[in-house]
Amino acid sequence: SMGYEPITKVTALGEVNLLVSRPAKGIDGEESTEIKSGWELKIVHSAHDNCKLNADAHFAVTDNWSTRDYHFASVDEKEFKVTVQFSGTTMPLNGNYTVCFRPDDDRAWRPIPGRGSQFLTVSIMGAGPRGLFLSQSTSVRAGQMQEVHLAGSRLHVPSENRFALSNSTEGCSQSVRLQPFARVV
Repeated sequence: SMGYEPITKVTALGEVNLLVSRPAKGIDGEESTEIKSGWELKIVHSAHDNCKLNADAHFAVTDNWSTRDYHFASVDEKEFKVTVQFSGTTMPLNGNYTVCFRPDDDRAWRPIPGRGSQFLTVSIMGAGPRGLFLSQSTSVRAGQMQEVHLAGSRLHVPSENRFALSNSTEGCSQSVRLQPFARVV
C-alpha cells in the first residue's frame, strides 16, 4: 500500500523530508510505469479526517527531487520536503495530522499512513493552547505576603488571564470570598 517514511513525529519547526512510496504494482494495481511528476502531498489536521479539505497552512509541501534524483530514483517513490512553520502568528497545534496524497490532478486526495503510524504527529514544545493550566491548588499562611507559582503555557505578559484566590476547600464555585488577582510576573 501507499505510505511515507522515515518519520511519523515532528518535534520542531523547520524542514523534514517524507519519502512517499507506492506498491510495486502501482497505485491502483497498474504497472509501475506511471509518471510520478504529478504526485502531490498535503497535510490536514486529523480531527477533520477529510482529505478533501484545504491543506493546513502550518505545513508547506514542496517537491524535493532534483533532476539527477528523478533519473536515478525508483519509479515507485518520491521525496517531498515538508516545512513546518508559523501561520501568521500561530504555531501548528500539537496532535495528529493526516498526510494526504494524490498521483495527479484528475484523482481524489486520499490519506496515506506513515511507517508504523496512521498519522504524522506534531509534538512541539510550546505549541499547545495558551493560558493558565486549570485546577491548580496551593496554600499560603493567612495575613502574610506570599509568592505563589502557577503553571501555564505561553502566557502573555502582562497577562490576559484572570484567576481568583479562594479560601474554600470546595474550589471557586463554592467559595465564600474571592480575591481577584491578575498580576503575572
